[in-house]
Amino acid sequence: MKIGIIDLCKQIEDPRMNRKKVHKMETIIYISIAAVICGAQSWN
Repeated sequence: MKIGIIDLCKQIEDPRMNRKKVHKMETIIYISIAAVICGAQSWN
């Protein structure tokens, strides 16, 4: 059985307050991983 990156990210608990959530945690993690793979070195 293969598990995708998004499925793995969904298993991570989101510590943020519900009222402050704008984006899903798995989306943030996936974008961060993709950015690092593409060579991003900072948030700027």
